[in-house]
Amino acid sequence: MEMPELTVKDIALSVVFTAITFVFTTIITISTPATHGFINIGETGVYLAALIGGPIVGAIAGGLGSALADLALGYAIYAPGTLIIKSVEGFLAGYLSRVLIKSGRAIKVLLANIVAGIIIFFLYLMAKGGITLKFKVFGKAIELSISFEVVMVIATLLGIVMVTLALIGKFYSDLSLACLISGVEMVYGYYLYETLIFGAKIALIEVIPNFIQPIAGIIIAVPLVATLLEMGVNVDIGRFISEVSEAKKTSS
Repeated sequence: MEMPELTVKDIALSVVFTAITFVFTTIITISTPATHGFINIGETGVYLAALIGGPIVGAIAGGLGSALADLALGYAIYAPGTLIIKSVEGFLAGYLSRVLIKSGRAIKVLLANIVAGIIIFFLYLMAKGGITLKFKVFGKAIELSISFEVVMVIATLLGIVMVTLALIGKFYSDLSLACLISGVEMVYGYYLYETLIFGAKIALIEVIPNFIQPIAGIIIAVPLVATLLEMGVNVDIGRFISEVSEAKKTSS
């Protein structure tokens, strides 16, 4: 697939989805005192921008909207990392969704297995001693210990979900798989960023909780995009779905 060019429409959509990403990131937050960070549902805005506007819009809105939210909520220490990590996430969600729609099932399954292997391998290396999660919800401190075995079960389930999405082969599963893969980049991107600032042991605290964000984003964003397509709204990803549908009709 050729790299997209930035158009006036892209600029307008970037402005709109930067605001949408900002709102989704700030509307629900759960703080993690150990890392001075927070868990949110901002991926919803990132994925909407990427699927509706394309990879460039996803990158701009994902990076700017999320970084501005960090600044507004008092998490300025994360803003530089967020700008890069969420920009890459938005670009990947937009780019991969279009690539996967046009790809055969074998390629999707191969990619899903590779990323699933990465999830399991790195969680195995990182979480050998288990993970202790510390949150602050409505001012109340919550502590939860997760054993190594449970961490590996979670990692395996994520892998199974990815492979299942690849096997389904429908447009909504392709979009979900693309977003989940981009979400993996986000999770490990923050792990590396927090490791540089706080050290690997503290950075590990947010790895499992951070997987909640792409899952929540997929649950909200993909059905919404599917609904817009059914309504006949001019969504960018719809063009790629139509091209594939026409190609199948021609070949059959």
